Amino acid sequence: MRRPPPTPRPPHREPNSPQSPGGPVSPSSSSGRRAGAAAAACVALLLALVAGCKPIGESSGDTATTIAVGYVNRESASGGLPEWRYGGLAAIDYINAHGGIGGVKIKPIVCLTDASPEASINCANQFVDKGVALEFMGLDVGSDAALPILKSAGIPFVATVAAGTVQLSDPDSFMFGGLGPDAASLVQALKDSGAKRVTIVIYAGLPAQKATAATVKSMGARAGLQVATLEVPASNADWTASVASALTSRPDGFLLATRENDCTNMLRALKAAKYKGVTAAVGCTEYLKTLGKDAPRTLAGVQAWTPDLRRYAPAEVMPRLDVYQSAMKAIGHADLADTAGASRTFSGWMQLAEILRGIHGPVDAASVKKALQGAADVPGYLGPDLHCGRKVWPSQPSVCSAQEMLLRIVPGPTGLRREPMSKGFTDLSALAS
Repeated sequence: MRRPPPTPRPPHREPNSPQSPGGPVSPSSSSGRRAGAAAAACVALLLALVAGCKPIGESSGDTATTIAVGYVNRESASGGLPEWRYGGLAAIDYINAHGGIGGVKIKPIVCLTDASPEASINCANQFVDKGVALEFMGLDVGSDAALPILKSAGIPFVATVAAGTVQLSDPDSFMFGGLGPDAASLVQALKDSGAKRVTIVIYAGLPAQKATAATVKSMGARAGLQVATLEVPASNADWTASVASALTSRPDGFLLATRENDCTNMLRALKAAKYKGVTAAVGCTEYLKTLGKDAPRTLAGVQAWTPDLRRYAPAEVMPRLDVYQSAMKAIGHADLADTAGASRTFSGWMQLAEILRGIHGPVDAASVKKALQGAADVPGYLGPDLHCGRKVWPSQPSVCSAQEMLLRIVPGPTGLRREPMSKGFTDLSALAS
């Protein structure tokens, strides 16, 4: 099955992206270098669906010595999440430099999207044409639209966090983390901090976010919390007005399911409104530097150890954190090592490499899918163990782990810092539906 995308739009670039949405990126662009004019022409042709244009650096006849994998991520002029690409590519560089998969190197074919289903479909079609062994998603909210194309080609879909509702129960999708555990970590943290009335902040018009809000309400009921929803525009939100509206119901807890910059904007508005309650932020870390001591009381849930949490990490994780930091430094993005996107995708790829090494024979889409289906006990790297196929989150059977680490934000000698609320990762399956 190949789904034709709608009439192509003129290509456009974002300042820090080497290619436009729906187009491939050379593996060498993992460090963020721009492609040249020839690459721009190639992208334009791809967006126009003209056959025969290949990613930079790809040569014919090299499939016998590499394992081609698709890597999709949202990065466009309207908003980007490059850390969800950098972490995975840093891991792939490290894996390739240390023997690859049985001596064979992984070849990432990167395709960037703009959050539209059409861009995700374009990427899936390109991955099918390239015969990839799997599609790995950093973060792409249009990715559900690509699943029928991947399924028809027998290509498994892998991610460290779900960005759509279909992939949570799709038998060809493997989520190393899911919307359920992500939401549960924050619900539990809010409850443990004494909150009773919680408002979850989501973007309007995104099905995955509505699903998250519904999940949080269900979990909140089981945890004894009253949960309301505040929907804000996905761009150019008036945070002062949004906060004023939300505070009329007198919540003592907020849960933010927003991007980094909007997380910071919301926290700044809450502080200005003299809000005294606690706020749980999904995957936000930049506000720690931006707001510092001016940030209100905050909580977080994470699925991977990061350098800023080193002092709390178990002994066996210390050398892995060294590997991670060194790999991020090698691609020029050591500054993003504490982010959820980089740490989750790096850890996810290190676990995925172990799964691939267990394949006897050719590493292709069929063998990768079979290996993932049998990945019932994969040791954690920076995060918890994986239990794919065990239905650790019954309503989201594609999810492979129900564990996350609960964090509180506390004052430190040089500013705010994160610290675990309990020892290591917490099993949150009791909040599952």
